[in-house]
Amino acid sequence: MKLTQKKAGLGIVAVAVAVLATAALADKHGGPDGMMGMGGPDGMMGMGGPGMMAPAFDFAAIDANKDGKITPEELTAWRAAQAASIDSNGDGQLSVDGTNYTVDSSFAVSDGQTLSLQGTWTTGVGVTINVTNATVALGTPGDVTKTWDTNGSISVANGTMKLGGSTSSLSRLSVSNSTLNVVGSYTTAQIHPLLASNT
Repeated sequence: MKLTQKKAGLGIVAVAVAVLATAALADKHGGPDGMMGMGGPDGMMGMGGPGMMAPAFDFAAIDANKDGKITPEELTAWRAAQAASIDSNGDGQLSVDGTNYTVDSSFAVSDGQTLSLQGTWTTGVGVTINVTNATVALGTPGDVTKTWDTNGSISVANGTMKLGGSTSSLSRLSVSNSTLNVVGSYTTAQIHPLLASNT
């Protein structure tokens, strides 16, 4: 699936990743009460960045049998329907391409999912993107005119980081036990610290 966002902030990324993450993980993980969290390190996905509101919670839409209770099965079904509405081809991949957009919320990508941030973009101050057992593609492959930057941190563990486009510094990126795929124009001096930390 490919979403295109031009000019404005990119709260849609956090919402889309939240829905994809929860739908993909809903059958695998549950919280202590049988309800699933949102995939972040503390069990919750960051969805309240600057200028962003979390999606409205529609109890009636989730309570399929209208008994006044939401079961884990109803929540799983609702999340799957939300994911299907965003990921129309069902491939578990989210691609965003645009001009001068900002990723303004922290989130996690995991369990085989792929997030591709292309075009010219930046992350908001303090935004973290944590990728575990998944793939993140940063920048437009082979196009050094598409610049990107992060004012927070992007980390990949046991996954794949693809570096496209161009950026002035890779110092806020980290990889651990991961594949680094360079599809842009980066110097050895820029790449070396990433390789050194990739143990």
